[in-house]
Amino acid sequence: MGTFDSLDEGVIKALDSKSAVKLLHKLIYAEAKRLSIPSDVISVPYEVDTPDGGIDAVFKSGQSFDGSELIFEGNAYYQVKSGKISFTESGLLDVLCVSKKKKSATRNLKPKVKQIAEENGTLVLFFTGQSSPKAENAIKNAEKIIKEGFKIKIVSRLKGREKAFASSIGKEKFDIFISKCSSFAKISSPLKIEGNTISLIIEKI
Repeated sequence: MGTFDSLDEGVIKALDSKSAVKLLHKLIYAEAKRLSIPSDVISVPYEVDTPDGGIDAVFKSGQSFDGSELIFEGNAYYQVKSGKISFTESGLLDVLCVSKKKKSATRNLKPKVKQIAEENGTLVLFFTGQSSPKAENAIKNAEKIIKEGFKIKIVSRLKGREKAFASSIGKEKFDIFISKCSSFAKISSPLKIEGNTISLIIEKI
C-alpha cells in the first residue's frame, strides 16, 4: 500500500471540496492517534456544508506536539481550499480578507480570521487544488503576513535520498529562504529536524 507521500499529485488536485475536507479530517485523526492525543480535543463538522465561518476542523489543546506538521500547540483552525488559488498578494488577501469596498484602499480580515488572530491561534490552510507556490510568491506572501504581526511556520518534507542528508540539505534550503526574508523577518523558533520533516518559525523583526 502506498503512503500519502507516494500518491499521484493529480489524485489530490482532482478532489472536490467535500472529498478534500474528508481527507483533512482523516489525516488529523490519524495524526492524533499517532501522537496519542485524545480525540475529544478535535472538532469537525458532521456535515461538510455546515456553516462555520469557513473553518473545516478545530483542534484545541494546551500541549506542545513536536514532530507534527499538521497539529500545533494551542488552538488550531483548519480551512480547506480545493480549487485554484493564486499564491500572489491579491490571492492571499482574497483568502484572509473580506471583499474590498469601493474607494477603499484597505481590506479587513474576515471575522473568523480576526478572531483566530486575537486569541493567538493558528490558521492552517490546507490546499489540494495545486502545488506549492513559487519561491518568489511565497516570500511576498510571507512578508505580507509577517507585517500584520503573525508568525509563520515553514515546513519542508524531504523525500528519497534527501532524508540521508537532512541536516545539510534542510539547513541550506532554509538559509536561502531566511536570507531572502531578512529585511522583514527573524527566526522565532530554531530549526527542528525530526525524521524527514524540517521546520522553522519566523516572526516580525
